[in-house]
Amino acid sequence: MVVIPVIDIRNGEIVHAKQGVRTEYQPIQSVLGDIKSLTDMLTAYRRVYPFSTFYIADLDAIEGRGTNSELIISAAETFPEYEFWLDAGLEGFDERQQVYPANISPVIGSEHSIEKSELSKLLKQCNNAILSLDFSEHGLIQNQYLLESKSIWPETVIIMMLHRVGSNAGIDENCLKSITTASHQHKLFVAGGIRNEKDIATLQQQPGVTGVLIASAIHNGKIGTKELNEITAL
Repeated sequence: MVVIPVIDIRNGEIVHAKQGVRTEYQPIQSVLGDIKSLTDMLTAYRRVYPFSTFYIADLDAIEGRGTNSELIISAAETFPEYEFWLDAGLEGFDERQQVYPANISPVIGSEHSIEKSELSKLLKQCNNAILSLDFSEHGLIQNQYLLESKSIWPETVIIMMLHRVGSNAGIDENCLKSITTASHQHKLFVAGGIRNEKDIATLQQQPGVTGVLIASAIHNGKIGTKELNEITAL
């Protein structure tokens, strides 16, 4: 099982995501110590486990209020041995691909409205793109056609349960089932609501699930070095 830690950035500061209500995200509080910067966060995560891939949400870019791209690109260039999955919205997508270093893979979130033909074009042009299927408690947030158009999905797909992020409520099993029962050709990564090692062990039994994205369970100490060593051996 692959474990990818999550980093949410707003105005250059690391914040704690909670149920997709971005206006309520607060500066990160973590058992890992005092974290102020992206470098702090990367270093702290690596002290827990030798992660090689990190998911970053540039909240300012996603919300159309600016960008943290210089900070993120600098980190990617400083740590070329790491891979970064970056969700920075869709605005200026083509231009960003021209300046991203090779170790940044763009994440295209389904919460952003986009025509099927345009999404298909982006995915064909960017062969390292990752699709994030973004769910609320009511289902897929935008672009309902995606649930019936798996032929355009890239190899790697995130099942992002935004309504469960930071909630300590466990995964949304109905949401998970709707994807895993219909997808057999993709590497699926589950995010949102993962509380502990037991939740991850359960996910490991689900068809197509390759890995998980987590943050809260690490920051609250429920998953540490011991648990990560056991999880990644699954």
